[in-house]
Amino acid sequence: MKDSGNVTYRKKGFTLLEMVLVLAILSLIAGMIYNFIWSSLNQSKKLVNHIESNENVYYAMNFIEDEFLSAQEIWKIGLEGKTQYLICQFQGQGSRYKGHYLFYYLDRKGQLVRVAWKANYMDYKDFRPVDKLGKNVLCKGIKSFEITEDASQFRIKVGTDEGKHVEKVLAKRCPVKGS
Repeated sequence: MKDSGNVTYRKKGFTLLEMVLVLAILSLIAGMIYNFIWSSLNQSKKLVNHIESNENVYYAMNFIEDEFLSAQEIWKIGLEGKTQYLICQFQGQGSRYKGHYLFYYLDRKGQLVRVAWKANYMDYKDFRPVDKLGKNVLCKGIKSFEITEDASQFRIKVGTDEGKHVEKVLAKRCPVKGS
């Protein structure tokens, strides 16, 4: 005969309270992981943007350096109320144009711009500004741009919106003409 007295049952599952506590703990852990990943991604985007802006500034400085060092003459000309250094590379006798000319300036949007054109003059006294010139943006995010000279060298200074200042010193390899 069976004893029908005290029957004991063993628990075989979780209570609702235990399930709610486990879900709450898992939600907190998932939230912390999500927050960590999101902030890491934002930080990496900022770092990539910073590196790209530095690369663009150094690219522009190297580009300007190459053109200054390959110039046949550099003309110092007053243009739009500022002193500009016009880089001149003259063509051969059989060419339709006498020369290829270019200069650099900082526009209102904070872009370092290279302006180039071909023309039929070979003396800075004949220089005339041209309305429609070929323009190329070398880099963006620039706060200041300046070219200065002394007896033996040029100094090219660029300041970025991020507060970085880059300076390049170039030896004069050709005569500077003009006022």
